[in-house]
Amino acid sequence: MWRLVQRYTGKAGYRHPVKAEGLTADPPVIDCSGWTALLLTEAVAAANAASGRTMFDASYVATCRPGRTASSARSRAAQD
Repeated sequence: MWRLVQRYTGKAGYRHPVKAEGLTADPPVIDCSGWTALLLTEAVAAANAASGRTMFDASYVATCRPGRTASSARSRAAQD
């Protein structure tokens, strides 16, 4: 997670409604909820890796995406 902050601080611009995919643009852009979702996703992945088990499953990770809630993520997972 810290590597992401170091990589993009001072280099990424703000553009709404661009999410994490905007970081591959030249120059990289992202909006606030996209940045938050990316950091949360990285944090739960790091927690899973550090614990050696799944502490946060895919439905929880899906709630990290902007505009998603736990109930909407569970509902979507059930449809998939």
